[in-house]
Amino acid sequence: MKSMKLISCLNRAYILLLLLALGFIGCALTPNPQFSKEVYSCQNETCSVCTQDNSAEIIQVEEIPEIQPEPLSVEEIISAPQTIRIVAVGDLMLGTRIPDNTCFPKNGDRLFSSEIRKILSRGEVVFGNLEGCICGSGGTAKKKKYVFAMPDAAADWLADAGFNLLSVANNHAGDMQEEGCEITRNFLNNKKIHFAGYLENPICSFTQNGIKIGFIATAPNAGVVNFHNLDWLESTVEKLAAENDIVIVSMHIGAEGKEHQHITGKTEEFLGENRGNPYQLARQMIDAGADLVLGHGPHVTRAIDLYKGRFIAYSLGNFCTYSRVNISGVNGIAPILELVLNENGEFQIGSIYSTKQISRQGVQLDPGNEVLHKIMELTREDIPEAPLQISEDGSILPIDSK
Repeated sequence: MKSMKLISCLNRAYILLLLLALGFIGCALTPNPQFSKEVYSCQNETCSVCTQDNSAEIIQVEEIPEIQPEPLSVEEIISAPQTIRIVAVGDLMLGTRIPDNTCFPKNGDRLFSSEIRKILSRGEVVFGNLEGCICGSGGTAKKKKYVFAMPDAAADWLADAGFNLLSVANNHAGDMQEEGCEITRNFLNNKKIHFAGYLENPICSFTQNGIKIGFIATAPNAGVVNFHNLDWLESTVEKLAAENDIVIVSMHIGAEGKEHQHITGKTEEFLGENRGNPYQLARQMIDAGADLVLGHGPHVTRAIDLYKGRFIAYSLGNFCTYSRVNISGVNGIAPILELVLNENGEFQIGSIYSTKQISRQGVQLDPGNEVLHKIMELTREDIPEAPLQISEDGSILPIDSK
């Protein structure tokens, strides 16, 4: 009996030791969510990231504190606001056949540099103002000094650069009359580029990143959505707001040229025409339900603003205007705006990228950031109360006014 008890005790001790050994092995094989007390050198000789000497000694890091982030609850994950990234530029006029084809670019696919394309590619929505028709043939030119009829390939160049939303409401939209507008519509539809602003196409709606977007473009000109018909415009924006998550309004507004860089808060006139009050119209659009207002028309860059948490760009200037458009001095610099909005349309964060045009060569980044400094200056002078922080690195942040 004693020998049996001894064997039984020895068996139990053996089993206990075996379990302890298995426990240690399990600990060694199980990943520890806490920091390890030892950090080992990388043993992968082909690793392109690690720059350690693979023969380095083990480094003790016992003093590093444990950091355990609190996991998000299901409710927090569900309620976290979705965002959308919008990239916006000003005027696009990629050459014209009027008065002759010498105003066409020879290498239209190179109008946007690789650096420019990289920034445009960041947008889920990429917007610009199509200043004229895409009408390499057909249509009848209006009798006016400047007629903008871009080559047919312009639709390909824009699509390849990443543009998927265009305004066609401006004073050059009907330069080739109704046939030119119809040809432009066909090219844009074939390239699946959303657009709005013609009387026949005043609005458009689409879904991007799971967010429904409504868009309307307006100008003070015949043949397009006219902002002087304010009641209709406001009611249409209200309807868009009821049917979509985010509403974008494009406005071709304000007097033209370097003498008209400032927001005055008053109605502007140019060549005897009422060009509207950008400051007032932007606020009327937001009051009606717009979440983002993008201005263009003056051919120069203007201030930016924030009203009720909604972003306003009063003029985005000449972005890529290949010929027959003045690009000297301030007329030749323009921003690329990168804006992040939440699903309610509220501005979250943004960036300004400075660009400049080279005559007959296209648009490229400006290392001198001239337009960034111009926007900072104009915003400080014209809208000092704007709750925005613009930094030297181009970042834009909303200032909490609460």
